[in-house]
Amino acid sequence: MRNQNLTELRNVQGLEDLNKSELRDMGNRETIVSSIRTRTDRAELRLSATLLFVGVLISVVAGLFHPAHAAANDHPAAFAEYAASTIWIAVHLAQFIGMAVIIAGLLVLDAALDQQSWTTRLGALFALIALALYGVLQAVDGVALKRAVDAWVAAPEAEKAARFASAETVRW
Repeated sequence: MRNQNLTELRNVQGLEDLNKSELRDMGNRETIVSSIRTRTDRAELRLSATLLFVGVLISVVAGLFHPAHAAANDHPAAFAEYAASTIWIAVHLAQFIGMAVIIAGLLVLDAALDQQSWTTRLGALFALIALALYGVLQAVDGVALKRAVDAWVAAPEAEKAARFASAETVRW
């Protein structure tokens, strides 16, 4: 009977690496469950911290490659710089990935803290909404604006003013 209980407990996530003597030393089931939860919490907290760090790192590195030598409100200079960039779309994709990893880290942290309140659910929902909105921002700035400034640069002289106005519309 005791061996069957030990086998059942060992099958619980987090206990597969424990042997019989470790289980005996742990004492009763409450202590075992507490130990499992602590191990899980630590693993989730480590995962959350790792995701948060990696997400910030990706975002910072992507930001370092973002062309930003011209003043942002000097549209002719800024647009020419954007059009000349061969990595514009990749930088914005990397920025989005960085934000997605950060949001994943926050959601894992929420799970690790195991707070079952409406505020944590609302916070998780808002984090996902923020990620969706950030995705829209990166799509407009990273893809639509790039296409518009490329069209402006490549346009014949007679169309340049209209293409420039289109690029400004996408920008704002």
